[in-house]
Amino acid sequence: MKMRAFERFRSVSHSDLVGRGPKRARPDLRLGLASLLIAAMSPAHGLPTLDCVIKPYVTVELGSPVEGVIEEIAVQRNDLITRGQVLARLKSDVEQATVSLAKARAGLDGAVDARRAALEFGKRKQARTDELYEKKAVPFHVKDEAETDARIARLKLVEAEENKLVARLELQRAVELLNQRTIPSPIDGVVVERMMAPGEFVDDKPLLELAQLDPLRVEVILPVTMYGSIEEGMRAVVEPELPGSRRYLATVSSVDRVLDGSSGTFGARLLLPNPDYALPGGLRCRLRPLEKGELPPAGAVDATTAPLTPLEKAKPLAVPPTANVARSEPVQQAPSVKHVAPMEKAPEQPSPEPVASAAVNTPQPRVCGTVGPIKTVAQTNQLSEALAGKATQISRRVAKSARIARYLVLTPEKQSLADAKRLAHELNRQGVQHLRAIPRGPYAGHVSLGLFLTKANAEKHRDSLASQGIEAILKTRYREQQQTWLDLEFSDRNQNAISQVLREAGRGLSLTRRDCPMLKTAQK
Repeated sequence: MKMRAFERFRSVSHSDLVGRGPKRARPDLRLGLASLLIAAMSPAHGLPTLDCVIKPYVTVELGSPVEGVIEEIAVQRNDLITRGQVLARLKSDVEQATVSLAKARAGLDGAVDARRAALEFGKRKQARTDELYEKKAVPFHVKDEAETDARIARLKLVEAEENKLVARLELQRAVELLNQRTIPSPIDGVVVERMMAPGEFVDDKPLLELAQLDPLRVEVILPVTMYGSIEEGMRAVVEPELPGSRRYLATVSSVDRVLDGSSGTFGARLLLPNPDYALPGGLRCRLRPLEKGELPPAGAVDATTAPLTPLEKAKPLAVPPTANVARSEPVQQAPSVKHVAPMEKAPEQPSPEPVASAAVNTPQPRVCGTVGPIKTVAQTNQLSEALAGKATQISRRVAKSARIARYLVLTPEKQSLADAKRLAHELNRQGVQHLRAIPRGPYAGHVSLGLFLTKANAEKHRDSLASQGIEAILKTRYREQQQTWLDLEFSDRNQNAISQVLREAGRGLSLTRRDCPMLKTAQK
């Protein structure tokens, strides 16, 4: 039927179609030809076999965030890499010296100790002057001068502590600049090309080209007559143009929403799992979509569960990459694929064998897993919507936990709030700042001497107060946080699709298998 319609279409001359001949084609003739084309390509006649291209999921041209001379490139072409692995280093002698200098500055305490000693002397001088002034032994300007000296000494101590804080921040900045001279891998995959060598100067040029091979992308161009027949989640049989290769099952992940009006085509993308790197990227292939309810042909199996053929066993297999994906969208545009004539007849596929059909019709066993912890409600809702079509049952499980929020330095508890306020006033006169008498709550009757993010800083402040004769204790403040888990029940064939959704979410989430709860009917 398709070939007859195609021959009838070709029998009409080009001049008749465009109206340039002596006799223009009648409108009813053009409409009739279009109807024949659409009828020939309709789903009722089966989905055709199309040309396709198998490409890496992500292709990255790895560069350097800073300029410099390459000291080492630790990988070669075709080497397997993992995310976070160090691939190259730049010369960093100056940066290492800067880190050593900043570390030495951050560890100097002489200025702080000198200012602290000056403050203690100023306090003693002020106390002696106040005592003499009460006895009318010194004039007021001497008392005022002693108070001013003590206040200036306190401010100089604060300045010295701020300078020490700046020195620590400069050390952190120097370390970050040094880390930029080390270039890690952003993906799991393979080295496609080495573009530079040690000793070369790198600025805006890429050093390496990397490719992620699990999963693979299958790009296909389809005629507009098939728009609506191809939907996300459909499966297709992919046959790579590789001698001895088997046929694989891929899943449609996206369909173009903008069509190419000039050629009357649109594009679709499929994901082909490749956990053992058995398939290389860049292969041409043939693809036939499976209609709803159509069983996969015999021999077409998932790449994640299929045993290797003898040809594939001869290839060196890679260690499967981790579940984390550096990017959810590929960085390289798919090349144009030659349009397949819509009237081309699809080759007949062998009918499924009875054994394969029985295996497919067998009810899938229940598989359960959990995803989490998920921090926010918005992320939970978004992930639930993405997993709605891939899991038969989704339930939320909420748990609360306490985490350390701050470290509080306090005075011992006083009998009343008035006693705590008097103590705070007395400590303020001694030069202790940031005081507050706590009126209520679990620490009522205490005087707050400081709130710190780290325990080391809190202990250091407590020991500093103890050296001044001020007794202080350390308390830990906790904050309650709520975390959510999604408990899933799904069929085993949908596990790859669920894992792909979690990778595209990009939040470090993964699926953990667990035992399914016992059904009520099974408890009898």
